[in-house]
Amino acid sequence: MAEKQILYYRSMKQENYIGRLVSKYGKLAVERNMVFRYFVAKSMTYAQSSFFSDYFAGFVEDDELQEGLSQLGHKTLFELAYDMQFLIAVKDRKTNGVFFTPGYIVDYMISTLSPACGSCIIDPCCGCGAFLLGAADYMVRRYGKTYRRVITENVYGMDILPDNVFRSKLLLALLAYENGEMITLEDMKNIRCGNSLEARWSKSFDFVVGNPPYVRPQNMSAGTRNILHEKFSLSGNLYHTFYELAYRLLHEGGRLSYISPNDFLARGAGGTLRKFLETKLHAYIVVDFRDEMIFSAQVCTAIIFAEKGARADLRVAAIGQGVTPKQFLQNLCFSKIGEGEMDAHEWTLYDNRVKENLKKIKHAGVTLSSILDAKCGLSTGCNDVFVFSVHHEDAYYFYFMHEGSMNKVEKGVVLPVQKVSKVIRKNAGVRKKLMVIFPYRKVGRKYQSVTASEMSDVYPACYEYLAKHRGDLERVCRREDGVPFFAYGRRQSLDFVKDGFFFQSYARMPNFTMNTCTGSLFYNGKFLSLKPNAASLSELGNPDNIDVLQKVLNSCVMQYYIRHSSSYIPGGYYYYSIKTLKAFAFPCLTKKRCTSDSPVGWRRRHESFLVAQIRIG
Repeated sequence: MAEKQILYYRSMKQENYIGRLVSKYGKLAVERNMVFRYFVAKSMTYAQSSFFSDYFAGFVEDDELQEGLSQLGHKTLFELAYDMQFLIAVKDRKTNGVFFTPGYIVDYMISTLSPACGSCIIDPCCGCGAFLLGAADYMVRRYGKTYRRVITENVYGMDILPDNVFRSKLLLALLAYENGEMITLEDMKNIRCGNSLEARWSKSFDFVVGNPPYVRPQNMSAGTRNILHEKFSLSGNLYHTFYELAYRLLHEGGRLSYISPNDFLARGAGGTLRKFLETKLHAYIVVDFRDEMIFSAQVCTAIIFAEKGARADLRVAAIGQGVTPKQFLQNLCFSKIGEGEMDAHEWTLYDNRVKENLKKIKHAGVTLSSILDAKCGLSTGCNDVFVFSVHHEDAYYFYFMHEGSMNKVEKGVVLPVQKVSKVIRKNAGVRKKLMVIFPYRKVGRKYQSVTASEMSDVYPACYEYLAKHRGDLERVCRREDGVPFFAYGRRQSLDFVKDGFFFQSYARMPNFTMNTCTGSLFYNGKFLSLKPNAASLSELGNPDNIDVLQKVLNSCVMQYYIRHSSSYIPGGYYYYSIKTLKAFAFPCLTKKRCTSDSPVGWRRRHESFLVAQIRIG
């Protein structure tokens, strides 16, 4: 199993174990026994500290719980802090996008920022205090200041969860105490509880650092969405907004370092953030971990350094295969992207050789956009209700099981449909007949949904079935006034597919699969089809050569192109966006070359031909 998967499952095991302890003993008991065990491991007593004397007031050591905590084996303060994140309720972690940052990441980010002796540094989403600990420790070791001075003069933080704020203070006090200093709550008044998106600070800062929350719009509270709409220009995932917040917190010339999802580097939805990092906060370093997992969450990340001030060339580094994140940070190799080289569509974070190869591929000849149309599948909004496998049929009805009961719908309101993931897995031919309820009729060249009265009168069995699930349909799809409750979430791909290729948004390697059933709709994927004039532009646009076109789409050249042009998710899955695919080009192939070889021969010889013609280095 890959190291990143081992890391993920080990973290999940630890999270589940601590969760069971919390369920049995309570959150406060687990936390205090954790801290007490750390005191014992470090041969420290807390009687001399007013902070810890108050914290442990009334505390009674629980032998059974201590035995359970012994399995965690905390040897460093960061190990203790890491496990404290699992004391946060799962709901709060999901709502607020809480992920604790490993110590080696924190150390790299702080040391690269290199704050001066008098710098003020803030983490506006401090969680349990990883960056506060890292910043305080760095400044004490670099400048010989006391922890008390650093915490009162240099380090600031805020978090929306009161428990997080207290644990940040607890860990800072513990950091100082194990280094021979005692601090009080009054010393840590710069660590505040509140919503950073609404808070007002009386000063600007030299540095903003942190791991901003990753929360998709659908998982945000209504209050958070309103704040973003009213007060910020960057929306989408919540971490986008925290870049704009950093811009407001910094004074001119101030610098930022965030570790955040890297999907914005190449995804269309990240365009506004990329522009912001080119025109407002000027990014000057990007360290991309690609699909290597840093956190227990299944999210890919990058470290971004940016400055509120003069624009500079962007230095980039991307992790290679077989290298751990820690090894990567210890041996970074940067390439430079000049101001004129930035692409509004994506940031290509590779060396000049790779960028030159991508340029050659895009200008190799005929682009896919010139001979192929692309579209996404049906978007019913509730496939579980609309799509079914036929159990049996008679002259008038299809019968199918749903939620443990047999249902029937009229044949006149149903069409065959293909699920792309099943087609690609090559088992489409052995499945039961798959159908979709299709509440539309074609008027001219457009489709209109049938009315509720027409559905009720003409297709009463179907209407009765859909009415039973009206609550589900209305909950998952927002419809305009006058649109029946059974209309699809989006009105797209309502025509039958013809000759072409199915593919999925995320795949480890190209797997464009030829459609063999032209009289159906499709969902759960995307589709490429030949344009009417394709044959006049290229031999590969000739329907007779569609099998050769499939081999080009599934070639090593396409694999290279996607791996270096697209975003990705953990597990080695790359994003096959329609926009990226349209820019792919291939050299002209003669009719003789398209028809001369067997499939095996084509794969063996003509992939080499493509590489040679495009001159990939």
